[in-house]
Amino acid sequence: MFERAKLRRALRAAAGILLILFSALPPSAALAWKPTTHMQLAEIALQDALDDGRVTIMRVDPRTGAILGPLGDFPVSPQILAALKAAPDRYRAGVLGPDAYPDIMTGQQIIHPEVAKNESGRVIGSDAWLNHMWTRSYGGDASPEVRAFVSGFLTHAAGDSFAHTYVNHYSGGAFTLDPRQNAIRHIVMESYLDKRAPEVRHDLAVSIRGVDGFIHDEMIAARPGSVLERQLLLGDAEATNLSAPLSFSRLRNRLQADVDAGAESWATLAYKRAWIEDIDEGLRAWPAVSAEISAKIIYYPDQADFTGAAGILNRYARQHLWSMAGAPDFAVAVAYAPSQIAQALLPQALIDALGALLQKPLDYMVRGATGLTTEEWRDYMARPDHYFDEVMSGTSAQPNGHAVTLADFNHQQLGIADDAYASPALRWTVDGFAPAFNTVQLTKLGFLDADGLEAVERALGGPRSRGGANVMLGWLHSLDDSSQWRSGQARFSHPAVFNQLFRPQFGAP
Repeated sequence: MFERAKLRRALRAAAGILLILFSALPPSAALAWKPTTHMQLAEIALQDALDDGRVTIMRVDPRTGAILGPLGDFPVSPQILAALKAAPDRYRAGVLGPDAYPDIMTGQQIIHPEVAKNESGRVIGSDAWLNHMWTRSYGGDASPEVRAFVSGFLTHAAGDSFAHTYVNHYSGGAFTLDPRQNAIRHIVMESYLDKRAPEVRHDLAVSIRGVDGFIHDEMIAARPGSVLERQLLLGDAEATNLSAPLSFSRLRNRLQADVDAGAESWATLAYKRAWIEDIDEGLRAWPAVSAEISAKIIYYPDQADFTGAAGILNRYARQHLWSMAGAPDFAVAVAYAPSQIAQALLPQALIDALGALLQKPLDYMVRGATGLTTEEWRDYMARPDHYFDEVMSGTSAQPNGHAVTLADFNHQQLGIADDAYASPALRWTVDGFAPAFNTVQLTKLGFLDADGLEAVERALGGPRSRGGANVMLGWLHSLDDSSQWRSGQARFSHPAVFNQLFRPQFGAP
């Protein structure tokens, strides 16, 4: 028979995941560029690449930061160009990056921070994930759809490297719930930048068709001894409880070890085999669920359909989650040991707790992710202009943050002639707002191969730098932190080159 203590530990982990699955409804608080802005900036680079197979790299005056004009048109990597042409919709899905895939909580708790390791065991964080995805796609025989998705994922990282640096300058550091004011500053600043962003297109096709297997195999299914299990899907107890792929992979691996040992009764082993199959089936379905939720609330937050997203998660719970958490599969359980197994796996207290949770999933998520009530969160998101001066112009609650008034921010940073929010139609421009320009510039550089990158260096007259197969590899250890461009580990890191490619911004890497 099952060991009750072991089962209870497994069930507590599963219950924690149930909490998180139903907490994945609103976009994360620490997204820097909101998803719509990520996609808008990526689309500029994408269309530049698709029109003639080349991208225009701009030259910046290193003394003034002004844009001087085109440095030149550089050919896109043949592999990347083929992928972008074949599957621009998969590229756009990848642009959402760990804000959507494999799911928002895994992205925030495991992919964004400095947690993952390289092959030698050294912690290099986000870069380990970027290298893993690049190697599994462009380093092998992956389909154009998968490669396009991975290029989009690297584009997301390019945007985060500049946007998080910028927002952290004002918020006082990377997103955290302690002090609470840091979280509020992030929400207000990021929401205001999104509110003043160029008009959003709502006709862009986004899909993970043909990529869901890759997401499952390379981002979710952490089998024993795999790269995911050893190096990437790592985390403390909190991260385990917040990540469905991590928690259920670990639960599955424990069950598989029991089955392989074969020390339990035949009925128990049969039940555990069925349980493993339920977990496998549920994890295979997870990428599609993430895509559906993203379509409802991530792509265009201003048109978010929370009711629809809740329906998707409720359906997933009925079809997969209960059995993944150990609810008896009647084809096995009824025939062999229904009452003992059912009682051991799903005590009434757990059933009651889950039932209560399902009634208010959004409240749980918002409090856990932002430290705010649902009403506070929605109000800060919807009216950042109303709270801007109250939150951003003082530093008493967050001494490391840089104070700024809305009037000064509009005029000095966004180039908007508005002392408040009297003229909503006025928006920042990509060339006029340094983090946006830098994001597009780095995205385009990410489309070049090694020969193209060396051609850029020659055109700038700077020294050659070390670098991997892609400009986004080898330096970005955390998508959340500031100034991640490390000298000697990234191309164009020499100031004579870097300052001719990227406009200066507060806290620029």
